[in-house]
Parts: sequence; C-alpha cells; structure tokens
Amino acid sequence: MPTPAPSPAPVAAPAAMTVADVAVSMSNTMNVAFIAAMRAGALTASTDSPRRDVGLLALLRFLLPVPLYAQAPAYQAQCPGGGSVVVRYSGARASEYNLENVPINYSRCGGVSGGRAFTFDCINCLGTGRWTASAPESPIRMTGTATIDQITAPVAIDCTTSRTNCNGAIGGITVGPADKLPPVNPTPILCPTPIPTPACPAPAPSPSPSPSPVPAPSPVPAPSPTPAPTPAINVSGTWVVAGQPGAIALSQNGTTIGCNVLGLPAGATQTSCGGTINGSNVSLTTGIRVFTAAEGISINCTSVTVMSLVATNSTMTGTHTSNGSCIITGTPPLPPSPPPTTTSGPVSMTRQ
Repeated sequence: MPTPAPSPAPVAAPAAMTVADVAVSMSNTMNVAFIAAMRAGALTASTDSPRRDVGLLALLRFLLPVPLYAQAPAYQAQCPGGGSVVVRYSGARASEYNLENVPINYSRCGGVSGGRAFTFDCINCLGTGRWTASAPESPIRMTGTATIDQITAPVAIDCTTSRTNCNGAIGGITVGPADKLPPVNPTPILCPTPIPTPACPAPAPSPSPSPSPVPAPSPVPAPSPTPAPTPAINVSGTWVVAGQPGAIALSQNGTTIGCNVLGLPAGATQTSCGGTINGSNVSLTTGIRVFTAAEGISINCTSVTVMSLVATNSTMTGTHTSNGSCIITGTPPLPPSPPPTTTSGPVSMTRQ
C-alpha cells in the first residue's frame, strides 16, 4: 500500500481581537464620519438660503410616505469602511450649531485594524459642543456605549472630535491626536513549503492508517404517518400596518397576491404592489413615488419596501426592508439631495 502524503501542519488561529487593537481605528472612523455628516447638513454662506431650505424640509416632511422621510435625514454620511452615521439634529439648518446631547447614531460602521476588519454600532452616542462649518474639526464631545461585533463586552465612549481622531477614551483605551493606525499584520508563513527551511522543516511521515471496520447495516425506519392537511389561508381583504397611515388592499388568486396601497398623500403614486403566498409564508413588495414642486425646485422621491411575513386569518407579522432615495432639481442654489438609504425592522399587519 503506498504511503499517504504527509498532512500539512495546522495553522494557528489568530488571537482574539481586543479593544486595544481597534481603539485608534474606531476613533478615527467616528471622527471622520461625524464631520462628513455635519458638513452634509450644514449651510454654506455662498450657496445656501436658510429660508428656502426650511421650506423644502417641510415639504419633505409632509409629502414623503412613511418611512421614506425618516430614511433621509440631512445630517448623514457613509463611514469609510461601510455603514453610516446620522446626527439627529432637529433644528433648522445653519452654519453654526450649539449641540446639547444631540443623538449620534453609528450603524454598522466598518474599520480595519492591523489588516483585520471589525464592525461597530453606537445607537445611543450623544454629542455636545459648538460646531461650525468654517471649522469642521471643532471639538464636539461624544459619550455613549458602542458594541463591536468581534468583541463581546460593550465599549464605553468618551472622546472629543478633532482634526484627526476623536481624542479621549475608547473602552478605557486612551487615544490622542498623535496616535496612528497600527500596521498591517505580516503575511504568515504556511508550512510545509516545497523546499524545507529552518522555519518549515520537512514533516515526519505519518503512519499508515488502520483499515476501518465495516459498519453494520442500519435498521430500516418505520414510515412516518402522513400529517393532517393544514387549512388554507386566504389573505384577500384590507389590512392596516401598525404605526402607519392608510392601508393596503390584498387580492389572492392561488399563490399570487395583487395589492393596492390606500390613503396615499397628495403627490404620491403607487409604482408596484404584489407578492406571493406559500402556505402561511407571505412575500409582499410595494413601490411608491412622490413628486412635488415649489419655489422653482422639484423633489422626486422613490421607495421600495419588501416584506417577509407569516400569515394567519387575522394577522401578518414579520420583517421589512425599505430602500429610499430623493433627487432635488431646479434653480440654484439647491440643498443637497439626501443619500439613498436602507432601513429594516419588524412589521405587523391586522385584517380590518
């Protein structure tokens, strides 16, 4: 019997990531994304008009269907490694801000430390301080608690924005303006190599394996009883979504569902609505378009919502994912169009 090829030596698993590994990279990401979000919403003296912008925000607030308006805040930016940050400032846009415990929501922000990726959230971060568009590195103190996917324990945040990092403490690790991101880990040597070296000597030959015993035949299992048929569900009718205005009328034909969104606001039209049902599992997709024009400016917004539901004869519950975007056109000066956004969460519907 020929001797089997030697098994490769096992590669050691990388050490678990710690707060000390990610503190500087996370501080830099928080600093850069926060400044970008404030710049996205702030006015500049040369191009923006406060009175005109406040009117446009009011139009968006009253005309966009829920949840599209909530998906397009003015103070929002992408994190450098993926994810986003939203500064939930509710006042009028300006070029100078006095922030007092303003919520700052970091959602699925990505970073890299030593060649290893990590993702963090901070849904209860608060910002306090004076920020100006002319000096975007203005010191804003951030406090809160973050969660990092690769680290089990929550991480306390208490730092102040600057030109480089959010200086202060990230999970008890001090970060200052001079701190830099750690270098990428060197590529490890994988053994064995074609030619043995001191770092990778030739492996010892493995002994010939003993023949495995022939297993005894397994007994034939008894056939399972046929389950009783589940009563069919028909979702035809008018359904109300919890926490949302209007309703949705469904019409089921076999496994196909047609639908119409009822109670749309003025300027809103349905672009698509339909889905399927398989047993009690329901999939619905709705598309809405909102168009309005005022003061020489046109606002064109679209949203597509996909719902995955489990139905009974009186309720449907599950989750939704909504993608929304708005484009603002017209006579300059114009406020910036909000970036496309995606939200998801639970949804509950009741038959009327």
